[in-house]
Amino acid sequence: HLRTLTVLVIAILALALAGCSDDDNPTAPATEQAPTLPDPELITFDFSFFEQADGLDESAKSLGEYDNFLNAYLRVALLEVVARIVMTPPVAAFSLALHTPPSLQDDGSWIWVYTHVDGEEEAQIRLRGLPRANGVEWELRVTVGELDNVIWFTGTTMDEGETGSWTFRDLDDPTFPESGRVEWGRNVEGDFLRFTCLHGEDAGDTLEFQEALPRAYITHVDAGDAVTSLIEWFEDGHGSLTVPDYNGGEQACWGTDLRNADCR
Repeated sequence: HLRTLTVLVIAILALALAGCSDDDNPTAPATEQAPTLPDPELITFDFSFFEQADGLDESAKSLGEYDNFLNAYLRVALLEVVARIVMTPPVAAFSLALHTPPSLQDDGSWIWVYTHVDGEEEAQIRLRGLPRANGVEWELRVTVGELDNVIWFTGTTMDEGETGSWTFRDLDDPTFPESGRVEWGRNVEGDFLRFTCLHGEDAGDTLEFQEALPRAYITHVDAGDAVTSLIEWFEDGHGSLTVPDYNGGEQACWGTDLRNADCR
């Protein structure tokens, strides 16, 4: 349900970014070229499809002809706002490395050192990338306030940054537990971006965006209640939502004109 979805995403606010690495994986030969940084767009949701809600016919809207689409729109709008709050700080901190020249270290790793400014707060960022035979291991440390060179996230990327996994740490907890993971890449269905909550009452919950043109969809799994919610849309405009607290939990569809439609 929507409350649980919101709680899941808000819970990720306390996270920071560490993917698992394989210590047995040999380091790749040292090169004079720094490893490729992931494109920030790979970890940014694209919900532009639902911008069509601003141009709906008001008379038809008042008659409830767009109810199914609008219910999906409201859920996605809330998700988009919270997702931006969640991802903006770490993505912004990481993205600055794209404009910072790294330095090669004796162990074959590359180090980016720079300052991330957020309002009146300045954080010193130290990003380390270590090339491996089948990818790159990443570690981002932050120094700000009472935090001194603390790991914010670690992770791995492959395929020139097109595939990756970062596991966040909760910097508000003195023990810095791993609180959640973000994964991106391509599977048999297309490109995906997935959040998994690792700590707290929502541990095990997942939130995934998948784009497999002409179809795109969002899936939320509430592990505690064993409930799955789905919102999907297509390039021609039609789509549907299947959520526990709407339409009796049954699939509710809209057509290419965004009006309510029978599900077939």
